[in-house]
Amino acid sequence: MINDVINYASQNGSYLLLGLGVFLLFLLGYELYLTHKKERMTYLSKLSFLLLTIYLSILFSVTISPVYGFHLEITKSAINLLPGKVLQSVQDNPLNFVGNIIMFIPIGFLLPAISKRYENGIRACMIGFCLSVIIELIQLFLARGTDIDDVILNTAGTIVGYGCYRMVRKVVPVLADVSGVQKKATGRKMMRDGNPVVWMMMLLIVATILNGFSVRRQMVVADEKPVLSVANKSVKKKLTRKLQLSLKARNVAIYDVEDQVFCYQERSSQAIAPASTAKMLTALTVAKYLSPDEKITVGDEIALVAKDASRAGIHRNNILTVKQLLEGMLLPSGNDAAYTLAVHTGRRIGGRDLDCRQAIQVFVEQMNEESKRLGATHSYFISPDGYDEEGQYSTAEDLCIIASTLLKSSYSDGLLKEIVSKDRIRECFVDGTDVTWNNTNELLSKESEYYNSEVIGLKTGSSASAGKCLVSAAYINNKLYISAVMGDSEKGRYLDSNRIYAALK
Repeated sequence: MINDVINYASQNGSYLLLGLGVFLLFLLGYELYLTHKKERMTYLSKLSFLLLTIYLSILFSVTISPVYGFHLEITKSAINLLPGKVLQSVQDNPLNFVGNIIMFIPIGFLLPAISKRYENGIRACMIGFCLSVIIELIQLFLARGTDIDDVILNTAGTIVGYGCYRMVRKVVPVLADVSGVQKKATGRKMMRDGNPVVWMMMLLIVATILNGFSVRRQMVVADEKPVLSVANKSVKKKLTRKLQLSLKARNVAIYDVEDQVFCYQERSSQAIAPASTAKMLTALTVAKYLSPDEKITVGDEIALVAKDASRAGIHRNNILTVKQLLEGMLLPSGNDAAYTLAVHTGRRIGGRDLDCRQAIQVFVEQMNEESKRLGATHSYFISPDGYDEEGQYSTAEDLCIIASTLLKSSYSDGLLKEIVSKDRIRECFVDGTDVTWNNTNELLSKESEYYNSEVIGLKTGSSASAGKCLVSAAYINNKLYISAVMGDSEKGRYLDSNRIYAALK
């Protein structure tokens, strides 16, 4: 676990180091320009400039870094252009509301400390507004999506920050005299010192995007590197047969469960976003701590689910069994069910006093430990639902290993294998709610054009970073195979899977 944390921290640290490097080069050039103009930047402005650079490096690394690359398809469901929509969820998720305000307070506070031009509150707030708009426009092509409420809240944060600066300046009026750019001879403040701040912001945005691609390349595992199971050293890398396949998926792995060999691989060791296929590992982790008949009341964790995430339709105060939550997570791919299971399992491990986020953290740590134990050692999970997160990754090979373990799980006499094989399930919750869940895996649906009677599961995945994915399993000539097709299209994941099983006959 500690190695994974160090690796992730080092990836984020690269943005900060790059930002400091950009700042030093920029400051050197700016100082030379000011010397030529017989002007100077005050020490307070330099310090504020440095703090702003550090802050922006961190902000950009978590908002616009394309660690999984840009995508040209804009998901409409991930775009909110209705102002005030955030108010509907402020009670459920106040941190999202307050966090977007707090996030931009440093901008409003530091801008007037750097430049006399931004001592004008309207100009300072316009910079905060424009910067937020730029971030949201870039996020159109990232997994996070775009939300006009974020722009409104970020601008509000800039206003709050500017107000804090004015309050501090009243207490320490000397700040007005020791900030900005001054003439060396007279000490007179210059009003044309605002553009350098904008230039620095633009440079940091470009540097962050370029570094994001670099981090992504570093996450790619060499294809020739073997993947061996810690639990069973007999898992082999070598191919047992040559299959003639023409597939659209970016990453493919086909695993012979009985012989424990990969019989086809295409970029199968490359680090990829797992999307909802991560829920297979979530189910295995839950199975270690909770019995299927335990009753769980859905709580505040439901507010942590992303707006555009897939849901099973469960709500706060619903009472379900663990078995029902597993069904809701694995069939309709409910992220709400995943978070509910994760929080209650995390509290079972770490104590009932944990809040939702602490419980999620404890649970995810166990997910990663379980992944290592199974031999899926080229994966790192950050969320229980597989929703796109920077630094979260797996491989097609690892997902096959996880899927194999799920199918062989003895949990409640093979409950997990039974669940993922169902086309649909009707359940009545403990509180009386009646639901019917359809499996997102169309290979199991007799009504689908992709139906394959030999398929017995497993799990779909879909996200901006991962594309359309499917980890499936089928008995071909009385042998069990697992197929992982990742980075495909909606139809392609089913067509490719059926091509694979046809080629195995």
